[in-house]
Amino acid sequence: MSKVFLLSYDIEKSSDIQNQLVAFVDNMRFVKGWSLPFKGTMFIHSDQDNLADIGPAVGRFFDGKVPFHITPIHWNENFTSMPKPTWDWLEEIKSKMVS
Repeated sequence: MSKVFLLSYDIEKSSDIQNQLVAFVDNMRFVKGWSLPFKGTMFIHSDQDNLADIGPAVGRFFDGKVPFHITPIHWNENFTSMPKPTWDWLEEIKSKMVS
């Protein structure tokens, strides 16, 4: 089963790492896709539905130098405002997960 996770990280302590983060996430074997709606926020679509699998992997990237938070997305239990392309991306994933 796949899941979408929300990664939030401190952009003040992580200047100019966005390209490195994207490359790192692209190389994670269980990542199916991602979306960066704005700096400091990344949605990650993963084959793994267990936070214990993806959390430590992301933690290795930040290496204790940048505070971050990663949490699973629970459909219909969120209140947020995101750019339209991000909502479209999330809706596409959600439709594939339900069908």
